[in-house]
Amino acid sequence: MLDLHIHTTASDGSESPKDMVRLAYLAGIDTMAITDHDTMDGCLEAMEEGKKLGVHVIPGMEISAGYRDSYIHILGYGMNPSNPELLPIIQYVRNDRKERNQKIIVSMEQDGIVFSEEDLNKKTLGRPHFAKVLVDQGRATDIQDAFDRFLGNNKKYSFPRNYISLAKSIEIIHACQGLVVVAHPYQYKFEDLTAFLEEMVSLGVDGVEVYYSGYSEEQIAFLKDFATRHQLLITGGSDFHGDCKPNILLGALDIPDSCKEAFMNQLEARTK
Repeated sequence: MLDLHIHTTASDGSESPKDMVRLAYLAGIDTMAITDHDTMDGCLEAMEEGKKLGVHVIPGMEISAGYRDSYIHILGYGMNPSNPELLPIIQYVRNDRKERNQKIIVSMEQDGIVFSEEDLNKKTLGRPHFAKVLVDQGRATDIQDAFDRFLGNNKKYSFPRNYISLAKSIEIIHACQGLVVVAHPYQYKFEDLTAFLEEMVSLGVDGVEVYYSGYSEEQIAFLKDFATRHQLLITGGSDFHGDCKPNILLGALDIPDSCKEAFMNQLEARTK
């Protein structure tokens, strides 16, 4: 079984990289990718645990890339976590996220929301962590409610970020011998999804995340047809976050072996 979209405590997941590999192993997954947001800090730990359990762990990262007046997510696979060419983009994103987070903290504290030392000392603090604080303190009913009313775009605790451009993000991943895949295309709710995907092709992406938690057969068929016609890799991932997104399950996606084989062959060719 294959899952190429998994998060750990290195970003906004609830499981450590080591425990995440163990959970994947118990779910019957033999090939997985760690794709934390804007960081590869958890990859080496996960890869070491994977060697012990016989699980092939692919190093990866989910990048928030500037697109028009907002952003989209792209998945980068196969980069060496220690590659010095990755350090500038990771450091830039960390600094930008830190500045945004400080604005959220100040705004929430002004409304009487209290943060613990544990909350503030998390290595990678993101909006899901703030959402959990709102839920724990009775300000929101659940994580989705916290985003809908407080943390989503244009809401009270929403502050803009300065994203690295999509073109630059793709350029950096390719320079590090990585593969670039468009993450969860339907999540952006574009009116013309075909036009968006064709633009991604023109920018040089390598694949599309066709299989994704909650996608219908019709959505999968559309993405699969587009990817096939444009000779793009067909990938799939759950976007598992553990307790942060409890409705998403490991091992629930039925990804054909042919997708896994094509992905692994191209990954191997790219990283030789």
